[in-house]
Amino acid sequence: MIGALWPLTAAALEVTNANDSGAGSLRAATNNTPVNGSITFSQSAFPPGTVTPIPITTAALPTLTRAGVTLDGGGRVAVVCAPALPSGNGLTVDA
Repeated sequence: MIGALWPLTAAALEVTNANDSGAGSLRAATNNTPVNGSITFSQSAFPPGTVTPIPITTAALPTLTRAGVTLDGGGRVAVVCAPALPSGNGLTVDA
């Protein structure tokens, strides 16, 4: 199912679209990834050799504070852009 957030394993979630929110979004993944989990990016939504923007327009993404969370682009490029937010922050990682 395109657009759904599918768990790859018990601790891995895949971003399947460039939406700001909802199933399959980076926001959903940052909200639901457990300690020592990982966030990966779908090859169909984020094709190799292209830059895919992820516009963050509603609010900054939740700060990633859970221990051991990995963001794995798998060689794909997704750009988190948040020009409309007052602070300019789209994603904060607090390790």
